[in-house]
Amino acid sequence: MTKTCLRRMAIAAAMVLGISNAHATPVTWTLQNVVFNDGATASGSFAYDATTQLYSAINVSTTATGGIPATVFLYKSIFGAPGSNAVFLDSNAADLSGSHDLTLFFSTNLTNAGGTIPLQPLQRGFITTCDNSFCGTVVPPSSDITSGSVTTNPTATPEPVTASMILLGLLGTVVARRRRITGDY
Repeated sequence: MTKTCLRRMAIAAAMVLGISNAHATPVTWTLQNVVFNDGATASGSFAYDATTQLYSAINVSTTATGGIPATVFLYKSIFGAPGSNAVFLDSNAADLSGSHDLTLFFSTNLTNAGGTIPLQPLQRGFITTCDNSFCGTVVPPSSDITSGSVTTNPTATPEPVTASMILLGLLGTVVARRRRITGDY
């Protein structure tokens, strides 16, 4: 194998490593021990990318609480400050009247580093019902969150890192093969 070929492979490996660091991967956050003031619970997960400040893959549900039936939240509202709180809706209809709103307040901003973040101590969040088409105001019944946190799985390895490791392993194999063929130890 020529030095030019090895140089090209090293450049390709550096490019893959650079690309893997350039693309942020949304972090999946899971609700843990989220409890309402009447004992009802919320569970599920959502993805958040702190670089783009976008929520995705929302799949959060609550048991019946405060006069609101068990609800599944799949949509992000336009309300809320990205990273510091999240407002999830159970509908993405043009008219949100009567749909449900789940608001979570985080004690620190969500990041791409992950970890465990408690819900804000003074106002952890609440569930309520939208009273107009754009959910600009909410009406009773409602229920307040009394405890909980969001957490990530720190053992998960993002795919770009895995691809980089495979490419580096391939490069090492090629170098070892070259040394064996040329007797250059």
